Amino acid sequence: MPDIGNINTSPASLEDAARIAEINISAWKSAYRGIVPDNYLDKLTIDSDLVKRWEKRTSAPQDAVIKATLNNLTIGYVNLCK
Repeated sequence: MPDIGNINTSPASLEDAARIAEINISAWKSAYRGIVPDNYLDKLTIDSDLVKRWEKRTSAPQDAVIKATLNNLTIGYVNLCK
């Protein structure tokens, strides 16, 4: 298996919200294709409301949003909330 580098994890911050929103939409479009109607998935976009929701989650003390980075690019996340 080729060495792709180290994947690191750290708490996400407010500045990570837009990238997490991008990953969120991409994940939905990949995971739910064939389950959720295509016209619904095709309409999903990274809008200011979605970014604001991730801004709220990354700054909420009751939530934990952990980002995974590879070569300083956020490639994934986990959101744990109460």
